[in-house]
Amino acid sequence: IILITCLLGFVGVAGVHRFLLNHIGMGILYLFTAGLCFIGTIVDLLNYKELALEYNSQQISEILVMLNMAR
Repeated sequence: IILITCLLGFVGVAGVHRFLLNHIGMGILYLFTAGLCFIGTIVDLLNYKELALEYNSQQISEILVMLNMAR
């Protein structure tokens, strides 16, 4: 999903992937600067796997914390 939303940056909706990753500030910056003149969007396309891994790891950590609190 990160790759698909990152590709939307080339058709005029830059920054959607940053909102999905909870990087709200970067999402707003990308939205108003057309993905930092597409340079930021290209960099994110090259690094989308790292962005997704970071987000997934964060989600796993939050779930584990919630599970430990439930016990």
